[in-house]
Amino acid sequence: MYSGMYWEHTLAVALAFSGLVMIFSVRENQFTNKAAILSGILIGLSVWFRPEFLALVAILIILITASFIMKFDSITIIKNNKIIFLASLILTILCFFTFNKTIYNHPLGAHAFQMVENFSLSERLLKSWKFFNELKNNLLKHFPIIYFGLAICFISIFKINLRLKTASKQILLISSLFLLIVPILIPSYGGKQWGSRFLLIINPLVNIIAMSGLEKTWKIKQFGIRYISTGILAILFILGFNLNIIEGTETSYQKGKKENIEVLDFLRKDSNKIVAVANQYVGQSFEATFKQKIFFLTKKPEDVSKLALALNEQGYKKFLYVCPFYDECFSSPTIPDQLKLVRKQKELTIQLKKIKENTRYRIEEATIS
Repeated sequence: MYSGMYWEHTLAVALAFSGLVMIFSVRENQFTNKAAILSGILIGLSVWFRPEFLALVAILIILITASFIMKFDSITIIKNNKIIFLASLILTILCFFTFNKTIYNHPLGAHAFQMVENFSLSERLLKSWKFFNELKNNLLKHFPIIYFGLAICFISIFKINLRLKTASKQILLISSLFLLIVPILIPSYGGKQWGSRFLLIINPLVNIIAMSGLEKTWKIKQFGIRYISTGILAILFILGFNLNIIEGTETSYQKGKKENIEVLDFLRKDSNKIVAVANQYVGQSFEATFKQKIFFLTKKPEDVSKLALALNEQGYKKFLYVCPFYDECFSSPTIPDQLKLVRKQKELTIQLKKIKENTRYRIEEATIS
């Protein structure tokens, strides 16, 4: 489902996870030059598709650099060829920055326009707390297996036979730091999505911890622990499958289908060529009418006024205004029924009149006079 909605997230996760698997799967053996270079490139390439993976890059660089000074197992992710891995990773990121600087005149590329435009540290920190809670709640809601992984981590503190492996501890550390840093980097908590798309990499990482925990509980023969833990994990998997595959597909692609078709038929029959929309997703929902209609994004009254002035100069006297249920304009209209504006010492009036409404959309016709 993520592949259909946000294809770059799944690709970035696949690249980063592949690189991490190479690191953790050979940690007890020699980490060869080839493995170091390839894993660094894979993790670095994930940033090319999703800038929040800069958090993962920063975490790895800090932990590996710290491991030169402090000889703790929990931060010693790589034992051999650390410099080769870091060089490979950093060079891949520098190539990304160079291309972006050349094309967009900013090292972070197009995403920088959202991340650094009108940047305020205090405002960003306040927003990051809000984003953190939103991301965390979405993660807990849409990824039930995380509860099994967290339970294993908690119980391992008290039970020696359930102690986490070093690799699992490092994965937990990386996941926790990623969860804390990402809210600072992102421009929003994700908008229209299913689950926390910015935290998608945490899902396969926590699965490793969960399966490692299941492996340990399977060795416990007393009190039927092995069967209880397997049953709990199976139930959580079924819940996650039902939530994300069945309910998710229905909600994202089927829910409101009748209302959408109703509005689509209306737009096809309506004679107005210009359609102003309160939210960008409206145009995306009705791309089937692109040959007949021209869509304009008008979030504020002044946007509607600017559009009306331009249309009036082009000879248009009417246009449609569409407000979706997921925008605040649906419950609390932000555009008044009548707007007045002056153009070349001539007063113009924009009169809006509701002509169609269902549970998902309200359509008004604007008349310029």
